[in-house]
Amino acid sequence: MVLKKTIPLLIGFFICYIIPIYGYAHDKVPEKLQAALFVKILSMSKDINNGKNLTIYVVNSPDQAMEFKKAEGRMIGKSMLVSVQEGDGLPNDLPSVMYIGNTYRVEELIQYCRSKQILSITGNPELVEKGVTLGLCMNEDRPLILLNITSKKKKKITWHPTLLKLSKIYK
Repeated sequence: MVLKKTIPLLIGFFICYIIPIYGYAHDKVPEKLQAALFVKILSMSKDINNGKNLTIYVVNSPDQAMEFKKAEGRMIGKSMLVSVQEGDGLPNDLPSVMYIGNTYRVEELIQYCRSKQILSITGNPELVEKGVTLGLCMNEDRPLILLNITSKKKKKITWHPTLLKLSKIYK
């Protein structure tokens, strides 16, 4: 008898609480906010914020490229964002950072980033699970930083400890 009452309660709890929480984590951060947050986050890496010129290559996301282009000429810590390029495949020139917009050719892009020691970033949470180093998503009404530490170790990127505390970590 107790089991018959418990099962509907568990199902109700799952539908009311677990599914919405899971769903929130996959909402996309608006492009304008993504660009602003990524610029701030990049300044928290000793390897990116090293006084050298930075370039961002955006794959399969023209709206995101447009938002990043608004930051061209801006200082990111000690470094300056000098160029934002976009395309749907591998870049011609080696960028500092690659923004991967969707799952099209994602494995190839991740392998390219790893082999060339390029930081990969995304606004698509499922790509962080696949190996992109840094991502953003909405959790309830707030942006959440996603960090794939397996990918981070392969790229030998050092992040400020505060970023690690604020991030949801994927291994």
